[in-house]
Amino acid sequence: LDEDSLKSDTMKKSFDNLAKLVKYVDPNFSGRDWNLATAMVIKGDALVQVMGDWAKGEFHAANKTPGTDFLCYRFPGTDGSVIYNSDMFGMFNVPDDRKAAQVALATATLSKSFQSAFNVVKGSVPARTDVPDTDFDACGKKGIADLKKANEGGTLFGSLAQGYG
Repeated sequence: LDEDSLKSDTMKKSFDNLAKLVKYVDPNFSGRDWNLATAMVIKGDALVQVMGDWAKGEFHAANKTPGTDFLCYRFPGTDGSVIYNSDMFGMFNVPDDRKAAQVALATATLSKSFQSAFNVVKGSVPARTDVPDTDFDACGKKGIADLKKANEGGTLFGSLAQGYG
């Protein structure tokens, strides 16, 4: 981490804004699982949730429609930038006669058709930027466009939670 960045006015403003937001959360928010917080929004027990696009899968499972029952948007002030988390598959070092199966799995999961089908159900956007957005809803189309734009503009960042950075 860059010490000058951590001490910057921008960082201070970020924490000042976070302190303002904390005033709007309920007293039991700390440690609540994201899916439980999502359920609160779905049921009308909470107004808003700051969460990744994967939460959209919970809304779909509850038969909620984007644009009608819920909205998807970038956090205010972050337009043009995207922080991503990625699904990962760990593979063991195996004998040569088993490596073809690992390659087949990796190839299948990275195919355009799998990336589309998986992410439509999950509610997230594909890891690949060349997957057509045809099967995605309005939130998915926006997420795909935002990801492509951030990738092209150099404002696509891996999450520190997953060790990027």
